[in-house]
Amino acid sequence: MTSCLLAKSPDRLVAVADGRLSVTSKGVLTTSLDSAQKIVVFPTRYEIPVVSVGRFSHFSEYTGPTWHIAYAGTHALVSEILDGFRSQVCGNLRLSRGENGVPTFDEHFDRSRSYDDSYNFDNDELPKLEPWELIHEFRQVAEAKSTEWALNRAFPDCEFLLFGKELQTRRYVAHKAVPRHLGWSTGSRVEFDFHLIKDGELAAIGSPEVSKRAYADAELIGGLSGWSKAADAFGDGSMFADFDLDGDLNAKPTSKAPAPPQPDPADWGTNKVQERLIEHVLGAGDAGVGGKLTIATGGWYGEIQIEKR
Repeated sequence: MTSCLLAKSPDRLVAVADGRLSVTSKGVLTTSLDSAQKIVVFPTRYEIPVVSVGRFSHFSEYTGPTWHIAYAGTHALVSEILDGFRSQVCGNLRLSRGENGVPTFDEHFDRSRSYDDSYNFDNDELPKLEPWELIHEFRQVAEAKSTEWALNRAFPDCEFLLFGKELQTRRYVAHKAVPRHLGWSTGSRVEFDFHLIKDGELAAIGSPEVSKRAYADAELIGGLSGWSKAADAFGDGSMFADFDLDGDLNAKPTSKAPAPPQPDPADWGTNKVQERLIEHVLGAGDAGVGGKLTIATGGWYGEIQIEKR
């Protein structure tokens, strides 16, 4: 069993994952690894074809934001999903023009054919790989791999926390992704639900024992409430809440109710929350959770840092 806990606000983020990979056979749990890195880093990029004098000339490269995914579940399936996502967003995607001329991603580009020089892309046409675009790519891979898995085995056992930064505002954003069991039947497609993690909300995947212990920590939950944005009574303190998973703008109320008083976020800084999350991951008594920890932290809208402990 795996465990990862995460908390975020617009300007800070903490995630803690254990490092143990274990297998239960005939009721006996055995450990395979204690050093697995269960928060995986994805430096995103894609290639842009450049046309000159009516022919393909070369590819230039667009470097996007760094994305992070924590995981729990069946390691073979999780590995296939993460490898598929990496192949999509870490260099294998190529920009092309659809039938209507709109920029779109494709894995292949025909270098042999003729192109008009107007095929070239202006800077304002380049997809920025915003969170909703990356989640769209992840959904496609996760659902395809999970559907294949379910055709050969049981319903997929996997959960993910996806997190990074919103490009325009530099705020931290995060989602929890889980396969939707409700309404699924053998032989049908597996679909995923994505849940926005709000500012000041504790998110957990993996071990029920760790999750139960963390959610029962009233002091932690109360302290994290100070991480929410008091001025945003309807939103979550993240610009990402303004968009749905297709990138369309969500309708929002034109007026806002007064926000309730919030605890001072300084009372529960990043370090204090990090140490409390570590206590819960290692102290829940789940024999399948342990080993070296992977810790992701971000502060002051800066880049997310990864450390092993």
